[in-house]
Amino acid sequence: MVAPAGLQRAFDNANSEDDLLVAPGTLTASPENDSNNFLLFEDKPISVECSDRSGSACIIDGQSVRRALSIDNTLWKLTTLSYFTLQNGDPLSTASGGGIYLYLAIVRLVVVTLKDNAVSNSGDGGGILAYSTNTMTMVGCKFSGNSATGSGSDGPDIYWDSGTATVSGCPVGYAQTQESDLDNYKNEGTITDPAYSFACAICDAGKSSTAGATSCSITCPSGQFASGGMPCTACAASKYSSAEGAGSGGVQ
Repeated sequence: MVAPAGLQRAFDNANSEDDLLVAPGTLTASPENDSNNFLLFEDKPISVECSDRSGSACIIDGQSVRRALSIDNTLWKLTTLSYFTLQNGDPLSTASGGGIYLYLAIVRLVVVTLKDNAVSNSGDGGGILAYSTNTMTMVGCKFSGNSATGSGSDGPDIYWDSGTATVSGCPVGYAQTQESDLDNYKNEGTITDPAYSFACAICDAGKSSTAGATSCSITCPSGQFASGGMPCTACAASKYSSAEGAGSGGVQ
């Protein structure tokens, strides 16, 4: 498991299409980071997932001095970011894409929150700037407090230049609250219209839901279990659960 402070190094040392599991914690920008980006995922596709599925335990904080994340040239293969919060990103002199900057990328975001990101120097896309991007899929993503305040700026939440973007609600294992429309600007290509912000509350252990459900109404039956954010799953052959609503794989 990767410690939060080691995420950039772990990406740099990873192979194409590796999976990185990140421990909970807050990553904060510093003068030693790339002058424009706090994290830079470049020239290879990868999957990065927080070990805590709540979406609030792994935080990338740009501290209003760096863009939180740039995903650049994924070689036309999928890069996935799951269960993260990206906050206080601001690229300052580079202008566009406060939370995430996408370029020539195929990206899937799952239960990701973008909050209080900004472009304050006449750029576009406070939350996300997608430029020459092929495909972006957002599942259960929340946007709040993002801004594009410079002269001529557009897209406080998303500035979508080209390609296809799809926005959908919370996945299995969460209770969904549909919030406000996203404040988007579309230049070319297509994006879900209307696109919404979603708050995804993780189900308690032993409970689950269907995708897009507003409550965790499924109680796992005897012989099955569910940890937070997961569907009910049958116990292994050598184990069992003695009661409904089990939150672990059972006993011998």
